[in-house]
Amino acid sequence: MVTTGGTGATVDDVTPDAVSERFDRDLPGFGELFRDLSYEEIGPRTIASRATGGIARDTPVFVLPGSTNAVELATEEIILPEAPHLVGLATRHLVAEN
Repeated sequence: MVTTGGTGATVDDVTPDAVSERFDRDLPGFGELFRDLSYEEIGPRTIASRATGGIARDTPVFVLPGSTNAVELATEEIILPEAPHLVGLATRHLVAEN
């Protein structure tokens, strides 16, 4: 699952707060890598990004900024390449139960 928007530093940017409450497990590496890649494009402004990721009910969830460039960067460079592996990890316990 991917959400976009509301990840900045203003008082009305509440998406990470609302969504992360639903995480069973955080994926701090996602936000770290996203900000690292974003730095190459936008420089130190990346510190205002609260992009995050986690696992909620066996589903990988990515909370992205609303800009088109940010969504494309995260999707192409992180989410699509890693999604199959991450889904496998998030659901491995379901396979083991059967």
